[in-house]
Amino acid sequence: MDSLLSQTLTYYGERTYTHLSERAYDIIVEMIITLQLTPGEIYSENAFIEMTGIGRTPIREAIKRLESINMLQSFPRSGVRISNLRSEDVQLEREVRCAIEGLIIKKTAQNAFPHERQHLRKLMEEYDRAYQTQDYLLVVRSDLQFHLSVAAYARNSYAKNALLPFLISECRLFYLCINTPGTDVSGFVPMHESHLRMMQCVIAGQGEEACTYLYKSTFTSGVAGAPLLQL
Repeated sequence: MDSLLSQTLTYYGERTYTHLSERAYDIIVEMIITLQLTPGEIYSENAFIEMTGIGRTPIREAIKRLESINMLQSFPRSGVRISNLRSEDVQLEREVRCAIEGLIIKKTAQNAFPHERQHLRKLMEEYDRAYQTQDYLLVVRSDLQFHLSVAAYARNSYAKNALLPFLISECRLFYLCINTPGTDVSGFVPMHESHLRMMQCVIAGQGEEACTYLYKSTFTSGVAGAPLLQL
């Protein structure tokens, strides 16, 4: 078994889930983000079962959820195609993402409960430690969980569901770029610093400032430009 796939299965295998389809969903999302599933490729349902070790019904439920946010596309008697990476879509996706997430950030910064801010702080610290040690798999895990938690604490399910595919795409783009041979990782330092400040501002209840750093980390540094060279 591939070592990265083994890490993915172990990580999510140790987490507690109410339904097996939720574990299948999280595993497939990470496989998309970490390019274990090649963009644009078609995989059979049996391939998903074999890779994850999870049965047909939970896999089908997970695939259906991912189809609903356009990360997968099913073809009868052929299989499931992984959403592609297209350079012409990146800027457009980021514009929409920032508009939606700006709303979410402001609501969470204003209304999150103390225990929710504590949870966000834990994820932020995990993200920062992972970045400093160049554990980029943990970076994307903790970063995605931070953004999903911020979205959940805004208590607007419509905005959260609209944001989800953009978060997955952005994590995948970062993972692609940071792991591309020859990438100068020092170029990501400004992005990391802006992103960290965004997290800190959300936790501190500074919604407007958090949005400023969200835009800065998205459009003006590090991954904002570099991945376009790789697509």
